[in-house]
Amino acid sequence: MFIGEEPKTLEECFERLKKGCQRLSDECGYSDDYSIFNEPATEEEIKRYEESHDIVLPEDYKKFLRFSNGAEILGNGMTIYGLGECGYSDEMVPEYYFVIGEEVGDGERIAFDPKSKEIFSFYNGKITPWKIENEMKWLVEDCEGCISDSELERAQVAKDSETVKREKEECSSYWRKLIEEKKKERGIKND
Repeated sequence: MFIGEEPKTLEECFERLKKGCQRLSDECGYSDDYSIFNEPATEEEIKRYEESHDIVLPEDYKKFLRFSNGAEILGNGMTIYGLGECGYSDEMVPEYYFVIGEEVGDGERIAFDPKSKEIFSFYNGKITPWKIENEMKWLVEDCEGCISDSELERAQVAKDSETVKREKEECSSYWRKLIEEKKKERGIKND
């Protein structure tokens, strides 16, 4: 569930995901390393990288690099490599594909074909098209859903806390009245 409207652009996905991950750490008790976003790559760094590897990176991947030169998103979920980590040498994909990320823990690799610049997921021998925008929207939705769940949980805890407080006060009041009545019956004066 998105908090508000679905993101309309890839850049909006990046921004909302980063802000959402920060909220999870700041407000919801998630660890600070739940998600890590690196500083953006510069246009010069991207161009130099493409020239040194004699490739043209997919435009959506370059948009991500301009936002964050590599990131670990949502704990053990998605890692999108920065310029220093991506490349050809990965035993999980055919050798002519260029690896740009992975799903942490399950062996899935994200790579693109340098000729077509199409991005694919490689998992358990299956190759499926992979769109950064679709994945980012899913991550934003997941992240914002976690925020919403956490807010509901905190509201319930606060409500429960107020209920317990009220019940304690009612119980205390009941016992004070009962003690006062017993003192009156016995003719004991209050101090």
